[in-house]
Amino acid sequence: AGWPAGWFWSAVISAGAFALVALLLGSTATANGADGREPALPKDRSLVKIIVAYGLFGFGYIVTATFLVAIVRQ
Repeated sequence: AGWPAGWFWSAVISAGAFALVALLLGSTATANGADGREPALPKDRSLVKIIVAYGLFGFGYIVTATFLVAIVRQ
C-alpha cells in the first residue's frame, strides 16, 4: 500500500486512541474537591539555581548531540 497508507492508518489509530482516552477520562473535577488557582511558586534562589543548572546541562547536551557527527569526523 505504500507509505501514504501507513500515515493514514497511523492517524486513524491515533484518533481512535484519543477518543478512547477522552471517554475514559470522565470528569475533570479535582480529586480533593478544591477549586481555584494553584499557589504561586516560592521566589527562592535555590529554584533559580536548579532551573539554570538544568538549562545549561540541556543546552550542552543538545549542542554536543547535534555536532557529535562533525566532532567524530574530525
